[in-house]
Amino acid sequence: MKQRNLTVSYRSETRIGSSPYAPSRYITVPALSLKGKWLEELGFEIGTKVCVECGNGVLKIRKIDCKK
Repeated sequence: MKQRNLTVSYRSETRIGSSPYAPSRYITVPALSLKGKWLEELGFEIGTKVCVECGNGVLKIRKIDCKK
């Protein structure tokens, strides 16, 4: 199994105030970006649905089989 090393970056998101008069504010949240032809080579074509299992410092990404 090949290994890919990535860096967790961030994404800015807008949080709307709790009332019409409260100002919106920007917060940063952790983000990962997976991209490359290697995804397609592994069967993750554009539009593929995925499931992400999380726990104990591990992320497991697998395709969701939509065929019945």
